[in-house]
Amino acid sequence: MPENQPELQVAPQDTQEAPMKTVSSHEIKSQRFSIVEDQILVHGQIRPYSYVKIKQGVCILPFYQGKIALSREYRYPISSYQWQLPGGIIDPGETPLVAGMRELREETGLITTAEDMIDLGWFYPSYGSTNEQIYLFAAHVREQVNPEQEVSEVMDLYFKSEDEIRQMIAHNEFCHAAGLAALLKYWTKRQLGEL
Repeated sequence: MPENQPELQVAPQDTQEAPMKTVSSHEIKSQRFSIVEDQILVHGQIRPYSYVKIKQGVCILPFYQGKIALSREYRYPISSYQWQLPGGIIDPGETPLVAGMRELREETGLITTAEDMIDLGWFYPSYGSTNEQIYLFAAHVREQVNPEQEVSEVMDLYFKSEDEIRQMIAHNEFCHAAGLAALLKYWTKRQLGEL
């Protein structure tokens, strides 16, 4: 594995003893997700706790010819088209970096190299209800080819300036959690002189 590919990571663990203990656990597997229904011991009482188990994923902030590439995709759970950055699930055996380059090419047809990927870290979108962890990258795109979208993906590609995206965020037009996290991390690292 090349040196610049980050390993899959997890959040640092507290050194204190966990205040919640699993008494029993039941997992209901679906196609893409699992629902975990646990009984936990907390404050001396047994209580139910359920959450959604989701595989680790990636989100890419792609720069191409001075613009940021966004897709507008129909999202079935909320029955509407939404603006978003490319991304997807990390396949077994893939590093986050390789998954990011693959997802970018498949969804948008945008091609980049490992050297042109910038590691922005990772985040948990909603750790009260899911264990999902998403790795974030910025990418300097070298070329564009035809995408290889899945049959369930209904999306089109657009190119927007950073100012246009800021306006979209301010007016609640861009609501993609992983995209917002990637943009915030990128803009913050740039402001701190880390890019």
